[in-house]
Parts: sequence; C-alpha cells; structure tokens
Amino acid sequence: MNDNDVRSLDTEIRFRDPPHDALFRALFVGAGCSTTHGISVPVDHHTASRIRISDLLVYQWLFPSITHDRDRVREGRCRRIAVSRVVRVPGQPPHAYSLFVHYPLEFTAANGVLERVSHGACSWKGDVLIVKHAGPDSDSAPTHLCSSDDEFALRLAVRVLTAMPGIH
Repeated sequence: MNDNDVRSLDTEIRFRDPPHDALFRALFVGAGCSTTHGISVPVDHHTASRIRISDLLVYQWLFPSITHDRDRVREGRCRRIAVSRVVRVPGQPPHAYSLFVHYPLEFTAANGVLERVSHGACSWKGDVLIVKHAGPDSDSAPTHLCSSDDEFALRLAVRVLTAMPGIH
C-alpha cells in the first residue's frame, strides 16, 4: 500500500456504515509508504466486553484485499511480536507493545521508512502495524497509541526488527 491507499483505507474504516463497535489508533509503517501513518484498527464485532489484542482486525491493514478471512493472518505471512514491560517515560506506568508484521512471499524492496529511520540498519521488507497495550503485559487490552508515542513506537519497531533478521 502507498500513502494514498493508507489514507483511503483509514477513512473507509472510520466512516463505515454501520460503524465498527470500537476503533484503536495504531501506527502503520507500510512498505510502500514514504511516512508513518496513525491509523484506526477496528475490533471484531463478535468481541465480548473485554477486548483483547487478538480481537483487533489487523488483517484489514496487513491484507487489505481480504475483507473477512481472519485465518490469513495465521497462515504464516503475518506474525505478532510482543514486547512487554516497555517503559517510555520514567515515572509513567509501563506499556507493552505488539508489532504485527507482514512479510511478503515475493521479492520486495526494504521498507523505506524503517530503512531511513535506522540509517540502513533495518532492512525489513514488509508492512508493520504497531499497537500499544493498556498495561505492561502482552496479554493486556489494546489502548490508543497517541501521536506523541509515534516516534517511540517507530524506534521500538526498528530496534526489534533489526535484532530479528531471520524472520524476513
């Protein structure tokens, strides 16, 4: 997806009729994008009162051409990397983050945003969706990733994906 595709999909998700039960702000770092995007991730409408990370419809961002097949997220081209107990600001409660990563089977160039931010150290070749948790553990509920968290979340993704070269 390019920058225009991301903006278009986010608008479609936010203004869907009927509306989604809940939306959470996350950070999308698309392989075909020139910048990061604060985007809305919907929650599965079958979700009980306690929303979990697994209830987020991340496939709408990682596989935008697939509208109703959650199993595609589990078929091996998408992976969740949980980062627990991350302290962003001293004195603030720690938050966990989840990185949902998509790595295409076909050859693609490195994710330009990650490569640029890391000064060439991160050569990840797919999309990345970064979700913030409400608490310090990777099983805690999702919460909105504020725009003030964007730079931190992006640098966290670079650090994690640079340290895991074997999965791309």
